[in-house]
Amino acid sequence: MKVHNADGWNIQYPYRGAWEVDLWKSDVTRFRTPVSWENDYDKSTGTLLVWFKNTAKLEGYRARTEPFLVPLIVAKSNDARAFANFTHVYSVQATGNIVRGGVETKVLGRG
Repeated sequence: MKVHNADGWNIQYPYRGAWEVDLWKSDVTRFRTPVSWENDYDKSTGTLLVWFKNTAKLEGYRARTEPFLVPLIVAKSNDARAFANFTHVYSVQATGNIVRGGVETKVLGRG
């Protein structure tokens, strides 16, 4: 799979249709993290919804107390859920809330 870049991070889907990516840079070991869509970032409230295929992962991230990184996806203009590219990597903190089936997070800044 192709390696993408945003905010100095290397980003790669592990397989087609994945809801997570591998994220790394020269001084950070490769790790897997969820992604989110640009239209799920509410800049007025500073919240970002993060989606999961797996309920156990959703619950695990909802309960996390430490911040985590989430690459933000821009969709192709003709399809709201078709990947076009990554724009930024954000550091986020779970609020503990589930909103519309996703984990609500507070954006802390760029990763």
